[in-house]
Amino acid sequence: MLANRMTDARRTTRRQRLGVAILAAGVVGGAFGAGFLALLHLLTTLLVTVTRDGWVRVLMLTATGAAVTLVTRWFGPAGSVELLVDNIHVHGGHHALRPLRSLVPSSLACIAVGGTLGPEAPLVESDGTLAAWMAVQLGLDRSDRRVVTIAGMASAFAVLFGAPLGAAVFALELPHRRGMEYSEAILPACVGALLGWTADALLRTHGWQPVWTFAPVGHLAATAVAWGALAGAVGAAIGVLFTFGVKWAKLCVSVVPEALRPMLGGLLLGLLSLVTIDALTNGEGGYVRLAGLASGAVLVAALGKFLGALVATVTGWKGGFIIPLFFIGGAVGLVLSRWFGVSAVLLVPGCMAAANAAVTRTPLGSALTIAEMAGLPTLPPVFAASIVSTVLTDGVRFFTSQTARQPRHATAA
Repeated sequence: MLANRMTDARRTTRRQRLGVAILAAGVVGGAFGAGFLALLHLLTTLLVTVTRDGWVRVLMLTATGAAVTLVTRWFGPAGSVELLVDNIHVHGGHHALRPLRSLVPSSLACIAVGGTLGPEAPLVESDGTLAAWMAVQLGLDRSDRRVVTIAGMASAFAVLFGAPLGAAVFALELPHRRGMEYSEAILPACVGALLGWTADALLRTHGWQPVWTFAPVGHLAATAVAWGALAGAVGAAIGVLFTFGVKWAKLCVSVVPEALRPMLGGLLLGLLSLVTIDALTNGEGGYVRLAGLASGAVLVAALGKFLGALVATVTGWKGGFIIPLFFIGGAVGLVLSRWFGVSAVLLVPGCMAAANAAVTRTPLGSALTIAEMAGLPTLPPVFAASIVSTVLTDGVRFFTSQTARQPRHATAA
């Protein structure tokens, strides 16, 4: 009887500590994200006038690459989302705070000066690391640390995309190639995402509004799913090109000393920007501008973003490629909608979700996030696009750390 009471007490204490850690991961993640994005906005505003002149921009980007190398040498490597995902499987999360000393300043510099990658990767890595660190301080075991880390990641996604439900699902899907295998983290991820969004909204005093605006959907016919499937095939092609483009580009830059790669990346980004300014910035708010451009100019913008993201990814520039993939998919979807003479809402959101799902293997999270960001009242074509893209790219692998919860063993026939 006494032993049972002691066991029950330990379980209660464990649940309480886990609950506290999940709440802290959401609130702290939201607060950190709000501060990160506010500082990023300030730096971007300060630098935007400096980088208007083409050759000055080239020099600024090259100098920023050199600064990334110096920061990494002084404070150590910054880690990556792939390493964070690997640590989720092995240790329950990456709980050493040391990489953040390099990650935060170098990410702010790379994004603010006009780098093509977005803030999603550094913020997800930071919030996930902070969540794991708090879990360790509370004495949680590996399985509980994993849950808290995923809640922290969901908080970061919610701050970035303003889409709590999509953010929670995105964080749950990211560690695996097929589905959400850490099912015990579903509700904690939702709590973390909701608290993160709320903390960010309070601290930055903003509410919710769509990032992209599309024409009203109106009556949705059964053919909408077919258009979504087409968008899925197109997005899959974009994802495959990006995945293998990164692999090929990594081989090309492997001959360059690692310390010089960020500077080379800055130089190449600057030169690309002389051809098309869309080679710079992650493009989150850039899609709106595309509607007023001719189709040829839209495709040039998509190509510039693609090449810019490719260069930044392989040369050590800090940031994530999710938002650039949204831009590329949206641009291609816009042109396709013009060619086929259909509403952009049938192809653009689907291409956005499909391009990202092909690379990150997050079909549900990508579809929900896009739908929430666009304020779409219906999901069928977006879901169709995301699922078709995921199926078509099943053999394509970008993140090697995306593994099953337990090794799958072949069974005898």
